[in-house]
Amino acid sequence: MMTFPQLFTPTPSPPLPRRLLSDLRLDGLLSENALSLLCRPCGEDEIRRRQQVFACMEVQTVCRAMTECLSALEALESACLRLNASAPTLTLYCLHARRLSAYLNACELLARTGTWGELFAETSTYFVHPETEQALNTLREDLRRLEELLLPLRRGLLAAGGGYRLFPDDGAISEEEELTACITVLGLTPPNLHPAAVPLPPSLSEAILALCPEATAEIEEILARQASTDFLAPAGCIPALKFFLEIHALTARAEAKGIPHTLPAIAPKPEYRADALFDISLLADDHPIVPNDARFTEKEPFFFLIGANGGGKTTYLRAMGINLLLFGAGCPIFARSARIYPFPRMDAHFPADERFTGTGRLEDEARRTDTMLAECGGMTAFLLFNETFSGADGEIGFAHLKRLAADLTAAGHFGLFVTHFHHVTDTSYPILTARITEGNCRTFRIERFRGAAASHAADILRRHGLDADSLEKRRGTHAY
Repeated sequence: MMTFPQLFTPTPSPPLPRRLLSDLRLDGLLSENALSLLCRPCGEDEIRRRQQVFACMEVQTVCRAMTECLSALEALESACLRLNASAPTLTLYCLHARRLSAYLNACELLARTGTWGELFAETSTYFVHPETEQALNTLREDLRRLEELLLPLRRGLLAAGGGYRLFPDDGAISEEEELTACITVLGLTPPNLHPAAVPLPPSLSEAILALCPEATAEIEEILARQASTDFLAPAGCIPALKFFLEIHALTARAEAKGIPHTLPAIAPKPEYRADALFDISLLADDHPIVPNDARFTEKEPFFFLIGANGGGKTTYLRAMGINLLLFGAGCPIFARSARIYPFPRMDAHFPADERFTGTGRLEDEARRTDTMLAECGGMTAFLLFNETFSGADGEIGFAHLKRLAADLTAAGHFGLFVTHFHHVTDTSYPILTARITEGNCRTFRIERFRGAAASHAADILRRHGLDADSLEKRRGTHAY
């Protein structure tokens, strides 16, 4: 039989660091299965194929069919795992029949996935291949015959009082069925009980099979024919189906909060453009989410972000990172519209999570940021920095910051650097700032710094009732 195709194949590039997803607060929002797939960015073709699936899932019948398919695959996986070579032979025969039935059911459902986009085309094609059709038809005939052979063997058994009794084949019913019938005759409602199965003693199993040697021999022949079948192969689709359904459920949850999602256009050259980008990690805490725009191009690939504490800087950085991860995995992102390049590498630095080993914070941060650049390995990366070097002396920290920014842009990488070093306004790099209203209220909106007083500085002046003129007077009064 042909090799069963897999939906998601491993990417050749190394996975993104797992800590990146923790830094972006995705741990409390998605399962480990989804997080592991987000760690492996796709190429352009794979992104397009996955986007087709998500587009198909906007139709509810597709979602229901995918859920049914996943349930069948999980039932198959369970049936395979329940096979225990040490079980009594008759029990083992029944488990083989259950596995074969689950396998054929899963294959039948997977064969109907051809309308879900190119990603499922190979799976659909697999089932119409003559070799596959012939093999499955043989297995269907094997299952029919296997159930036919097992029926008289199983019907002759009745669990009762912790043991078994043998009855003639015809008309044999279980103790549970007998009791249910009696309760119904009395006009009562049978309880919804699931009595524990009594293990079949090996001696009884062998005695029954010894009475039916021809049936036993034919069952063994059927199982021998199936020995080369990889029954677990279709279960390899489970992680992918779970991923699609989980991300779709996340978009539905966000939509209920008025948050839009979109399938971004794939940019042919490095850029990251998005209108009304949302930090979806805030859904975990049920916080209101303020959208912001992103404009990162080859002309301006790197920005510093400054502004008042609590003004939304880290939220903006997370929105950038989370949605870039989602796009790289072929998922919808949480924005009104977007056009993004499939960056093959992404990383982030959050100093709050540093673990110092024999060095100080500055040395450790410098080492880790150098490692981040080295791990890009010549790939165009998008790198995020949240208050890196913030614990250092002003001049020393600012010097490290400028060196890192220069190295990053010289290597052709994109990036966003949230910082409290307002001296960055004196550099040639473009600046973003967290906007504060005249009433000293944080808007959580991020906008381009236009050369006016920085929002952080303006925030301090308003708090102390100062302005530029009064500062000049003070400067003159205290000058030496």
